[in-house]
Amino acid sequence: MTNPVTRVQIGRHFAPLDQYAGKGGWAIITAFNPGARLSTSARNEAASAALDLRIQQTQTGARVKTIHRDTEPEGTERWPDEHGWLFGFDVHEQVHRLALDFEQAAVVTGHINRPATLWVYGDAWPDRLPTHARKIAI
Repeated sequence: MTNPVTRVQIGRHFAPLDQYAGKGGWAIITAFNPGARLSTSARNEAASAALDLRIQQTQTGARVKTIHRDTEPEGTERWPDEHGWLFGFDVHEQVHRLALDFEQAAVVTGHINRPATLWVYGDAWPDRLPTHARKIAI
């Protein structure tokens, strides 16, 4: 059995993910490498297990394990694969709370028949972002 490859593009609607939406939409999140700093495999796996438990307590749609892959061209410095979750939620605060609790720099959300949005956290991001990106100051 092969795993399907899905590329979510910020600012574009991706209909196959709509089936995972809760009342508020769907989200993709990881607990790997908090604050965009490389962590050990043991730390990443422990955080991922803790995130899974939290998602199970709050999800309102399906929960699917994901792998986030760097798409930089070969020969450039690449970020390691990160395991994460695609899940349905009712309100954005659920997603933001998870991102902040697991010290994530960004998450992606989507809504039925709407484009994907990138949410970024903290002051390291510029004030002006592309149309489908939103900044949450901490």
